[in-house]
Amino acid sequence: MLNNKKDDIFFIVCFTLPQFILFGIFIIYPIFSGLYYSLTSYSGLIKAPEFIGLKNFVMLFTKDKYVYKGLLNTIYFLFSVSVPTMIIAMFYSTVIVRLKVKFGDYYRMIFFLPNSLSIVIITILWIFIYNPTMGFINPLLHSIGLGKFAFSWLGDKRFVHEALSITMIWPAVGFQILFYIAGIQNIPESLYESAKIDGASELRQFFKITLPLMSEILIISVNFFIIQAFNGTFGYVWIMTEAGPNHATELLTTWIYQKAFRDANFGYAASIGLFLFVICVIFSIAFKKIMRKNTVEF
Repeated sequence: MLNNKKDDIFFIVCFTLPQFILFGIFIIYPIFSGLYYSLTSYSGLIKAPEFIGLKNFVMLFTKDKYVYKGLLNTIYFLFSVSVPTMIIAMFYSTVIVRLKVKFGDYYRMIFFLPNSLSIVIITILWIFIYNPTMGFINPLLHSIGLGKFAFSWLGDKRFVHEALSITMIWPAVGFQILFYIAGIQNIPESLYESAKIDGASELRQFFKITLPLMSEILIISVNFFIIQAFNGTFGYVWIMTEAGPNHATELLTTWIYQKAFRDANFGYAASIGLFLFVICVIFSIAFKKIMRKNTVEF
């Protein structure tokens, strides 16, 4: 019996130790390393880090207006991308599964196709679409007599946020559709059959059965969008606008990049990164607690 317990412990250690080592190297060490560098003045070049205490954080919270601008833009993209994406994905997922539309598998593939493309391909495609002269939108508006609505979509502060949001929504919808389809298919069919017997319409079934029982999936989905907003939006914004025009689309991640690699101020960039990490954790916990209150199990 004792040997069996030792074998079990040895087996568990052999399979979990590598995970803990990788977790420590790629998660724990970078966090504490970033904390250390955030308390220093460090150029990332020859000169060694110089300890300066909380000066980076004092500058971050009192003098750097682009930190707050980056935070507001990040929160904006969180809601402007997540809300439309979740609504569109939920609609098509429900239609495909509940109404059993013909060629449903092909629709899944078509919706998911943009998600299989790299960010570089997606952004270059949409840069061309938004191009004022050679793109698709402005020539179309001119051709139908709506030339007054033709703008420089990525160069105009009034529309650049919406243009970027649409670009991010396009690939995100397909992934969320597959995610939601799996959740809807997991709901017992007997619940829908009972609702039909009671005379409930498809719309009422959606709000009384589908949506409540998808709460766990929606929590995961919201957390995915939080992570995407605070980390994944960098590629879209930097490739399409480089945080312009005139810092209009500045994010915390783009500002970290500029401080670290353009200004060679890795210490200050680390302090912004730590601030970003804390904000991301707060948002994740807050959303989880809010949505947990309305969780329904079956």
